[in-house]
Amino acid sequence: HIPPLPDELARNFIFFSIADSGTGIPDTLIDQIFVRFQQGNQWLPDHSKGSGVGLAIAKFFIEGHNGLIWAHNRSGDGCVFHVIMPEKPGTNNMAEAKNV
Repeated sequence: HIPPLPDELARNFIFFSIADSGTGIPDTLIDQIFVRFQQGNQWLPDHSKGSGVGLAIAKFFIEGHNGLIWAHNRSGDGCVFHVIMPEKPGTNNMAEAKNV
C-alpha cells in the first residue's frame, strides 16, 4: 500500500514505490545497496552474479534530477524502494518531500 501524497507535494513532486517479494535486505546492509559494485544479496548462498551497479546508476540518475531514492524492508518478505522527484526541473525542496 502506497499512501497518497499531501496535496501540496502531489502538485510539485512525482512519487512512486516498487516492492519485491524477495528475502529482504539485512538492516545493516540497506544503505550499502546504492554503492557502486555492492550487491544487496551477497549474504545468500546462491546470490546472482550481477555487477552491483544497477541501484547505483538509479541513485545517480535520480539525484541528478534533484530527487531521492531510499529503501526499507517491509514486514513479512521483501523490500520497498521509494523514489520522489520534482515534477519540474529546478525544484529542490526535497527536505519537505522526504517527510512524506
